[in-house]
Amino acid sequence: MGGMLDGLGVGYSGLAAARGGLQLTSQNINNANTEGYQRRVLEQSSRLGPPIFGGGVSIDGVIRVED
Repeated sequence: MGGMLDGLGVGYSGLAAARGGLQLTSQNINNANTEGYQRRVLEQSSRLGPPIFGGGVSIDGVIRVED
């Protein structure tokens, strides 16, 4: 039973990270023509976990990128 719950946790963390990335992309697009706006990027890393599934994705923060 633990293996199935581990898999669900990995799936949930992946969906949450993707949702965060889509929200940042939306903000970047909406503010593309705003003077002084700096594009933002989501920092992600992999979590350690059981050897079969791993631990999923962790959102580490948001960084600003200058062009």
